[in-house]
Amino acid sequence: MRNKNKTTKTCIALIISLMIYLFLMYLNKLLGFNEVPSYYVTKQWYVPTNLYTPFFAGIAVCYASQESYEHSKAQAKSRILGSIVGGYWGYLLISIFEGPLVKYLSLYKGTIPYNALMYILVTCGAGILMLFIKRTNIGHVEFISLLTYLSVTISVRNGGLGAFIYTNNRVLSTIIGVLLALYIHSFPHFKTENKNILFLCALDEVLYSRDIGVKPHNVHKIRDICNNELNLTYMSLYTADHFLKAIKPAEPSDPMIVMYGSAIYHPKTKKYSDIVTIENKDRILIDNLLKENNAFRFVYSEGDFICYYDDLSETGSRTYFDHNKEIDLKMVKAKVPEDLDISMYIIVNKNEVINDLYSNLKDHDELIITVSKYDLLEGYSMMIVHENDAGKHISLKKLKEYINFDYVVYVGSKDYDEDIFNHADYKVCLNNADKEILDKADYVISSADSQEVITFINNVYHSKDYKRYLDSLRNRG
Repeated sequence: MRNKNKTTKTCIALIISLMIYLFLMYLNKLLGFNEVPSYYVTKQWYVPTNLYTPFFAGIAVCYASQESYEHSKAQAKSRILGSIVGGYWGYLLISIFEGPLVKYLSLYKGTIPYNALMYILVTCGAGILMLFIKRTNIGHVEFISLLTYLSVTISVRNGGLGAFIYTNNRVLSTIIGVLLALYIHSFPHFKTENKNILFLCALDEVLYSRDIGVKPHNVHKIRDICNNELNLTYMSLYTADHFLKAIKPAEPSDPMIVMYGSAIYHPKTKKYSDIVTIENKDRILIDNLLKENNAFRFVYSEGDFICYYDDLSETGSRTYFDHNKEIDLKMVKAKVPEDLDISMYIIVNKNEVINDLYSNLKDHDELIITVSKYDLLEGYSMMIVHENDAGKHISLKKLKEYINFDYVVYVGSKDYDEDIFNHADYKVCLNNADKEILDKADYVISSADSQEVITFINNVYHSKDYKRYLDSLRNRG
């Protein structure tokens, strides 16, 4: 749907950019110039057809028409800035060459000495241009700058236009082309917008990969769909700091669930709310059991969510620390201050140790305990412990205080998502999800590419009858 929409809008922008030239030809006639382009009138900048070239405008339209509007804006800026920098630098150099320098050396245009000297100067000018671009940190416009620079200096300039007229023509055509593309692509989809749906995405192994993070082109797509007032928020096992770094620059606007449901983070105010902490008696119970089993733990404090740890001599603890240190979580080796409330315990250890801890804690109704396979180590599990007032599904209910929705589409991947999976109206996962999630999903996306998640969300949001559409996917699966 997205590709078809992009193609249609690009073609509309392209035909308008070409038709503009027909209008300029008509202006030629009204103003007394030849209707046929007057390129031979090389010094008359005010001839309408000397101000615009459909070829350059059409290229600019195609260049600025990207998969997402945000990406289109980025490309448009590069095209305009590159054309201005390269175009007018080329004009300055070629004006010096074709003016005083050629006269001083008595060179004739088109001769070998003339061309040889011009090519040497153009090459030196290209080097200076590249150094300037590097020094001013605008490396993203280097190709466009050089392309426009060479067009101004060594091309035939639309059959013989003067350097100044041609440079203005090239830059103006480019600006009109990219602005036209942006304007057409900014039009709404003219489709249904199901604003009552909350799309809730797990971050881990759905949009965020341990190996590559969030793909850059997905960041642009996320920003693009969120411009449509779509209710999209996220849920992560980690803190907001980690999440925001991973998804940047597509920072969310809606509140999001963090720390396995221990709190809700508000990106607009950069504050946490609905923080749930473990009662002191439960904290003592857990700490004593850990000592008995010689197991080490990571403790997340409430408020700033600093992670305190006591020892890294066990393989599971060391692996968890190394992984989370890479993603810039705040981790401190220290005893947790007694007056500091704790929101969550995480224990990574051998399967038998975790199973023993679980058997001793599972009957305590005050606690929610989740055990899942620890992917980074064979034969290891991860246990997450928090108060029973926390939990992802409880946080989902709390989100209703901040976001207006009455239908939840959840996209998850890991077995520790099972808690909230059971409370969503519609459950989705990628085809590389854990078996527990695959078995419960209403729809399995036939790919492990996170880009397909964004496509799915966009299709559901614009569906005329989203429940019927979702049912068709369920039946298809």
